[in-house]
Amino acid sequence: MSEGVEPHPLSAPAPALRFVARFAKAPRAKATKTPPVAESPAAPSGNGAKPAKARKAKAPSLGTTLVRTWHGRQLQVRVLERGYEYDGAVYKSLSAIAKAITGAHWNGRLFWGLVSRRKGR
Repeated sequence: MSEGVEPHPLSAPAPALRFVARFAKAPRAKATKTPPVAESPAAPSGNGAKPAKARKAKAPSLGTTLVRTWHGRQLQVRVLERGYEYDGAVYKSLSAIAKAITGAHWNGRLFWGLVSRRKGR
């Protein structure tokens, strides 16, 4: 090629094209505005307790009993408004219960069988 003339961008070798295609600007997703969330009512003034947090959509319904067999023991957890009850104690999360049982960190939803480790299932 002669000097002073820029080569056509598509005449670059294949690896360079892959780099350009991979790191070229992609269109951004448009942000949508969500309506404001109404504030939760204040706690009753009688006991001074904080209002209960809203449960996440992924959390099991209140009153549900989760059952699992672990090393020959049948384990049961009851879902409460303020957490999860296991063996007479109230825990903040399913992961905390799984750690108390096994001694190792577990994803609580995975340990109790609420989700599958495999993707797409």
